[in-house]
Amino acid sequence: MNIVSPITTDTSPDAMKALLARQRASFLKEGPPDIATRIDRIDRVIALLVDHKDAIAAALSEDFGSRSVEASLLLDAKRRRSPAVGANVRKKLRDIY
Repeated sequence: MNIVSPITTDTSPDAMKALLARQRASFLKEGPPDIATRIDRIDRVIALLVDHKDAIAAALSEDFGSRSVEASLLLDAKRRRSPAVGANVRKKLRDIY
């Protein structure tokens, strides 16, 4: 089983404002991503969800307290990792752009 490490990132208001400013500057410099980049990002996030489904389910179970890991896998991880989800999102992007 994967071990989830606590977040050690500085989450102070000043650090968050600085992070958002860097993100905003990057977006303004690069502009909105094209459809190929968006689809690539969707594919990568689906792969991350699939690869880490057990750790995600364990974290959700811990967060909710009374929810079993199996319920989290069934209700959250497995349902959202379906290849059909990715195909549906890709189709919607192509329809929009």
